[in-house]
This record gives sequence, C-alpha cells and structure tokens, in this order.
Amino acid sequence: MIVDSTHRPILVEKIGLGESHSAISVGAFNLFGVTVPPGSLCALRHMPDPVPLRPLRRGLLLPADALAEVRFMRLTTLAISPSARARAFGNQLQAQVRANLFSPLTTTIDQLRDRAWQWMRETAP
Repeated sequence: MIVDSTHRPILVEKIGLGESHSAISVGAFNLFGVTVPPGSLCALRHMPDPVPLRPLRRGLLLPADALAEVRFMRLTTLAISPSARARAFGNQLQAQVRANLFSPLTTTIDQLRDRAWQWMRETAP
C-alpha cells in the first residue's frame, strides 16, 4: 500500500495478480504536473531497501517517496462506472470474467479505496 504525505492511500500494489510491480490508483495523485485518476494502472519501481511506515497483514505500508519511479500505463475497468464497462472495455472485461477475478462487473473504485483503508487498519500478525 502506497500512501501520500497525509497517509491517504493512493496506490495498491498488485502482488501475484498479473504484471509484477504494478499498482492500481485508489486516489488521484500528481505525476509531473498531471493528475492521475483513480482506477489507473501504474508500473512501479521501488527505491532500494525502502523503509516501510509499518507492516500490514497483507504487505507493507510505504510512503510515496519510497518509489523511485511511477509510470502511468493505462486506465483499468475500475476507472469507469460498472454500467459503462462492457462498452468501454469489452474484451478486457470478458477476460476478467473468464479469469474469475473478484467481481469485475460490479466492483467500484470506491469499494477498492474502502478496502485499502481497511487493510491499513489491520496490523501484521
């Protein structure tokens, strides 16, 4: 989980789901003067030996400055409302359904953001 300077979650890194070292933005953030919207897929490169803010049950809580590089890749299906996904992301959305991903037809970015806040409250065992 990557947080901004106010400890608001902005990126949830995907581990073991598709591309490695990539994350979905759950909050808008600024990248070289451009606002990257929630629901964006970004490639990440971490600083060597990043210092976590704390361990979480599901990974680490890292400050944004623990990242050496963030590259915008594309919008994901979460960037738009569920009612428009089939029209905007036809083949990709069907691939997510076939892969049995978690509710690709109904999950919203707000739900993922809420889950991020929940994960941040969970401490490591």
